[in-house]
Amino acid sequence: MGQHQSQAPAPDDLLTAVYPIKWQIALDFGTSYSGFAIAVKDFAGAVVDSAKTVDLASIPRIHLTHYIKYNSSWPGGRMPYAKTRTALLYDASSKVVAWGNEAWEQYMAMEPGDQGEHIYVDRFKLLLDTKLAHQDEAMDRLKAFGKDPTDVIADYLRELVAFLGKYIRHGDPKTELNPFHVRWCLTIPAMWSDAAKQKMYRAMFKANLIPTLTSERVIFCSEPMAGLLSEAISSDARTKIQRDDPILMVDMGGGTVDLTAMRMGTDGFDELVPGIGASCGATMLDDEFLGMFRRAVGPDVYYQVVSKHPEVKLKILRDWETCKTTFMGEKRWFGRVPIPRTMEKYLDLDDLESDVDVELDDDELCLTTAIMETLYEPIVAEIVGLVTTMLDRLQAKGISVAHVLCVGGFSQSKYLLSALRERLPINPLKIVASAHGAAAILLGAPIFACRPELIRTQVARLTYGIQMRTPYKPSVHGPRERLRDRLVMCDDGITRVNNAFDVVIRKGDALVPGQVITKSYVPADCLHTEVWFKIFVSHLEDPVYTDTIGCDKVGTVTIKVTVCTHYSKKDPLVATVRVEHTGLVLEVKNKRTGAKVGTTVDFYD
Repeated sequence: MGQHQSQAPAPDDLLTAVYPIKWQIALDFGTSYSGFAIAVKDFAGAVVDSAKTVDLASIPRIHLTHYIKYNSSWPGGRMPYAKTRTALLYDASSKVVAWGNEAWEQYMAMEPGDQGEHIYVDRFKLLLDTKLAHQDEAMDRLKAFGKDPTDVIADYLRELVAFLGKYIRHGDPKTELNPFHVRWCLTIPAMWSDAAKQKMYRAMFKANLIPTLTSERVIFCSEPMAGLLSEAISSDARTKIQRDDPILMVDMGGGTVDLTAMRMGTDGFDELVPGIGASCGATMLDDEFLGMFRRAVGPDVYYQVVSKHPEVKLKILRDWETCKTTFMGEKRWFGRVPIPRTMEKYLDLDDLESDVDVELDDDELCLTTAIMETLYEPIVAEIVGLVTTMLDRLQAKGISVAHVLCVGGFSQSKYLLSALRERLPINPLKIVASAHGAAAILLGAPIFACRPELIRTQVARLTYGIQMRTPYKPSVHGPRERLRDRLVMCDDGITRVNNAFDVVIRKGDALVPGQVITKSYVPADCLHTEVWFKIFVSHLEDPVYTDTIGCDKVGTVTIKVTVCTHYSKKDPLVATVRVEHTGLVLEVKNKRTGAKVGTTVDFYD
């Protein structure tokens, strides 16, 4: 097997002649809240000009909100905020009647009878992560109309971009937004799988934001990296990042917490170790509270009322939100969540027994500091575990972190930040929350859209490879008697092993955009008319077989080959894998016929 690496440019954007890029727009599609950010024309020039600077650390910091515009006044919003709710309200025929904050407000204002004729759905981003097994009664109702999670996300993106068009016209009445003239930068959790990213692609296509499912006008930027870019360039940053500083980014959002470790060099950032993440964001804290509330009033009463009056759950969460955002960890703190009247009439507060140490007083559930700490504990413990794991991995490589930079909406919780400073094995002064709060990621994504090369290297989180028959080696595969039916005698007289994992990129390898890896193959049999290149990923650094635990197939490329009578006459095949900022491009060429086929594989997590 031959293998070499080289540098090669990415393919040109074929849409340029018909739809030249006029806009660089970021969409931050979140579990709880979503928003957009637009790079003004001067910004692209300012960022590109900075490429001429020899040392990235010497680039003058800029006031990002002067160059990047985002909306903070949303329909139905009660206060200025960089995002609106990720929520939709459908009527009885599955037509969208409201979105964002207005979906919540309209649904809450309806009479019970009207609510029964509508479907309110939120947190549907969680449906993209199949590992969560997220259940949603509203989605079950929408499935009856033929809508899957991709359709619901498309409905939401369509509404968000329609509002984006109005936002642009408000600033310039003569300007119309054509989505096909946009390079879209979607911020996503670093832990997202290839399948989740492909669903987002389909949602963009269904929302008529891109012309084809293979459009190069969509790029993905991990949320921690977007936060890092905004902090590195912003004049408002609380952290002055210096050249060679190792930075641990902790993105704490509504659904996920993602960690990425980077070092700033003279002309960009290099990832230091494979990133990690988990589903332990702010919505999981909401789930902890709802679980406690159910046990306090009794599960039978709770489910009986919520099944008849779904809005009751939303009212409980709205009152809980006030307690959650005001809690700072004070020793003497009290919060109250009223028990809805529709639920109150089923309760006998004098005889109520509960396994929860919480007081019910005057038809209210009373929260104390001890109770809040109990609710936070599972989430805090998991985040502390994630950060500690990253610190240990860095320490094993002799790297001492200069800054732990927290971004995302959940990072604005003063109690959470205080708990991290208290528990983490690092100087608490190194742990800082971004001054931009929930807008940090929105502000960083347009930087990535204009200058993706600032992220110089990323570290492969998984091992990527191709399934093949490989020559049998006792030192690798073990004794023959243990392999049973896995061994096969090929037409060239060599004993080979079926379903072998031929590593192309190993977990922990540094991936440089533009890097090309080339490998040579031949058909397994002279009589084959097609060869299937099956692409696999594994959490192991040195997987031996593709059909063992921890290996997953993520794609297939099929190429036609010529039937021959002797193994020496088999068509020579060359597979090239090109590393791009958002994924891998595999191309297979038959050197005899000149035929080429290819596919794109996102960075699978």
